[in-house]
Parts: sequence; C-alpha cells; structure tokens
Amino acid sequence: MRSQVDTSRNQEFYNDFNQYDVRIEVPDGYDVWATGTLTNPEEVYTEDFLNNLEGARSGDAIVQLLTGDGTSGDHLTGKIWKFRADGVPDFAFGTSPRCIWEASSVNIGERRITVDAVYLPESGYFPMVIKGARKTIDYASRVYPGIPYPWDHITVFNGNVAGGMEFPMLANDSDYPDSVSTSYVTFHEIFHNYTPFMTGLNEKRYPFMDEGLTDFFSSIFMLDQYGKNFNFAPGSQNRVDDYNLFARNEDAPLMATYAMADEVNVSYYYYVKPSMAYRLFYEMVGAENFRNGFREFVRRWKGKHPTPYDFFYTMNDVLKENFNWFWNAWFFSYGYPDLGLKTTDSESVLVQRIGTGSLPLPVKLHISYKDGSERVVYKPMSVWKEGADFIELKLDHFPDIQKIFLDTETVPDIDPSNNSIEYN
Repeated sequence: MRSQVDTSRNQEFYNDFNQYDVRIEVPDGYDVWATGTLTNPEEVYTEDFLNNLEGARSGDAIVQLLTGDGTSGDHLTGKIWKFRADGVPDFAFGTSPRCIWEASSVNIGERRITVDAVYLPESGYFPMVIKGARKTIDYASRVYPGIPYPWDHITVFNGNVAGGMEFPMLANDSDYPDSVSTSYVTFHEIFHNYTPFMTGLNEKRYPFMDEGLTDFFSSIFMLDQYGKNFNFAPGSQNRVDDYNLFARNEDAPLMATYAMADEVNVSYYYYVKPSMAYRLFYEMVGAENFRNGFREFVRRWKGKHPTPYDFFYTMNDVLKENFNWFWNAWFFSYGYPDLGLKTTDSESVLVQRIGTGSLPLPVKLHISYKDGSERVVYKPMSVWKEGADFIELKLDHFPDIQKIFLDTETVPDIDPSNNSIEYN
C-alpha cells in the first residue's frame, strides 16, 4: 500500500494584501535588504554612502556599492533597520556582513525602478545578475507583457543554497552553474511580482497559474532575448521533451494537481504542463492577442485574488471568442498529446487524434518531395474545437511526395511511431 504523500512542502505561501512595518536588529557590520522601503536610511548609513546610493538609484550605470572585501561595515552607522511595505502579500529580508552589492535603476515611464544584486564574492555567475535584472524590468515593463513593474525596487539576493524563491521586491536565488540557468531564474523570480503578487493568485491552490504563467513568460523572454530554451529534464532539448517525458507516465487535470504533486512530478504539474498549455494558446491566438488578454486580466483583477476561471473568462471576453473547448481539454480533463497519420485512397492524408482523451494540438505537417523540395502545411489547434477525431488534408502533387511527417520538435507527442509516412 502506498503511504500518503505530504504535498504541503511543495506548496508556496498565499496571503492577503497587507501593510508591513518591520524592525530588524542585526549584529554590527551586517547590511539588510528587504521588501518595502527603508524608512531610516540616515540611521544606518554614512552620509557619503547615502550619496553613492542615491547616485545609483538615479541613473542607468551599474554602481558597485560594496566590494565584499570584509570591510563593508565602514559605511554603517547603526544596526536597527526599519522597513515599510504597503499592499504586499508577504515580507522577506536578506542580511550579510560581506556581500558584493551592485546597484542601478531602470527608467519606466515617469518612474525609476531601483535594481540591486547582492551576492557572495565567490559566486560564479551572479556577477551577470545585475544586467539580467535590469533587462528583466525593462522587458517585462515595456515589451512583453508590457505592464509597468508595480513597485519601486527589486533586489536579487544570493542566499538560496539550491534554487530560487520569490518574495515581493526580493528574489532569493542560488548561484547557478551556467549563464542560461542564471538568466532564466533571474527573470522568473522577478516576474513573480506580477504573478502572483500583483494579482494575488492563490499559488497554493492553483500553482499552474503562479508557476505556469511565470514559466511561460520566462520562456518567451529567454527565446526573444537570448534564443535559448530552459529545460527541467536532464538531456532534454526543449520543453516539448520535458512535457512528453512526464505525459507518458504521470498526468492529471491541472485543476486537481495541487493535491497530487510530489518531489518527482512537481516540476511537471507546476511548470512544464501549464507552460506548454499557455504557449500553445499563445501560438494559436497570436502574441499580441495573448498580451492584450493578459494585460486586461491583470488590470481587472489586480489585488482581487482571481481564480483560473477569471483568467479563462477574461481571455474569452477580450479576444471575443469562446475558448472553453481549449480550457476544458488542457486544464480540467484527463488527456495526453498524440497525433498520428494515416493514408487514404485519395491524394490526401488523415491527421488523427489517437485514443480517447487526446488533447487538441496544432498540426504542422512537413512534406518532402522527390526533387528535394519541402513545404509545411499548418493547421491551428482550433481545427479540433468541435471535437473532431481527425481532419483530412488534400496534398498537392501527391505522386511526387517522398515523405510526410508531423513536427514533434515544437508540438508535443507521446508516441512518434505513427507520425510519419514514406512513399516509394
């Protein structure tokens, strides 16, 4: 008999929006970085240091405020730190006597957002975080999704021994072993200030809205800015590989997975599967439509603790189309990704959804001709919205075809054995 799995340690916090007035006393020589605004800077910093700090907060240049050489306490005049934060669901702080502190700011409209990176001198890739954090604030605020960062600062703190953890205005990240992971996690933890903190999503009950949406936007950022994928499964080439790996073995409706995640499948239920669903929806409706829908969702539900239903219905409303067939299949139903090909007596091919519960997927049919030429036939995921089990595609110059095959690099599919047909 399988013992009961304690899933609580795989869930993050969920609070209402609050006002925090926090007093933190630390030993001599310790700096503190935290959620909210430091209300007594003149009681903890020297005048010269405050001038340097103000300079970093007023321009685009990256300023190294602390060198981490062990003499950082020279700029301190006190050890009691007072912070105030309004309208946030949690409070966090980091403290250290010997960190490197790099600071800058990013101009967003009529505001400047302070950006800090705080890390140990022995950190390998953390020196690149300050540039990544600046790029994150600029990209998320102006480019995609194009929603101004909601608070006045963000600090990325090198305190986590294994992973990353988000808090309002503060990310607690470990030192990752490569530049791709470092860039991904920097964006990911900062973007949590939108989901869940800006809207108040219940990340304990609906982690696929919290981590899933954040992972989707992180993936868009990585591809757009660096041309890179970030993958969870060792040896996988992209998120399709990650998804297929788990979809073959452990799958459940996303609306129920908060109670089913364990150390083995938590990355799949919270990140990989929902991120894949959002990406396929994004490809179907287009980047601009997805952005418009997400912006309106945030505007309508800022601070109101929305549910997934609110997200689904907002998208339907903004895009003026009922996508319940998609939401039902990918979030409420048991299903798996599997398309297959079958020839017919005419000059056409059938694209089939294999088995009961096969998920709606886009059709990307590659055709290779005997003269070496190629073409692609694309059908959007909406071809399945009426519940069809197959579609028939008429192919030009059928006698000249050498091979037809489905794209499984960008479209998930758990069984590649029926994805291609070769002709003599």
